[in-house]
Amino acid sequence: AYPKSLASVWEALGIGADFIPSALTSRLLEKGGFAFGSTIVLSKETLAELGGFETMQDHLADDFFLGSGVRKRGKEAVLSHYVVQSTLGEIKFSDMWARRLRWARTLRYCRPGGYAGSFVTHGFALATLFLLTSGFSLLGWKIWGAVLLFRFLTTAIISHWTRDSNPLRYLYLLPISDLLSFTLFVLSF
Repeated sequence: AYPKSLASVWEALGIGADFIPSALTSRLLEKGGFAFGSTIVLSKETLAELGGFETMQDHLADDFFLGSGVRKRGKEAVLSHYVVQSTLGEIKFSDMWARRLRWARTLRYCRPGGYAGSFVTHGFALATLFLLTSGFSLLGWKIWGAVLLFRFLTTAIISHWTRDSNPLRYLYLLPISDLLSFTLFVLSF
């Protein structure tokens, strides 16, 4: 389904071009240990081992708590091959911004070292900063163009793999979305 507002488009790009690739990278590097909100499936026995829902009622990022709890007990948190599609309605920019900032702060809280190190994943913003600080040098433009091309290519691959057409549909807005994501990253500190 198509996003119903510009803020929904930013949300769709955030999910398809930032969140999903980050989750896949984390999965590759860390071999599991996390889970995502409403997509979690676990047995009653495992939930009981974790202390039940009661132990999570006041816990920030209960989904993170569930996934890491499973891993700490020597079990595997498996990322499904099924892709959950989201239908984004009409949302206001302020609501989208507040939600994404909350998510960023939650990630920073749950994984402070990994989150701080994730600044390197903001390639387009960093290339733009380099372009500006290099005085729009030829090298700056080459790096900026190469990073932008790579960003478009990786987004197209992930979009194809997940069967999510929104990132491709709004690819022309991806540079702005990347700058917004970098701004959220900085503000989360």
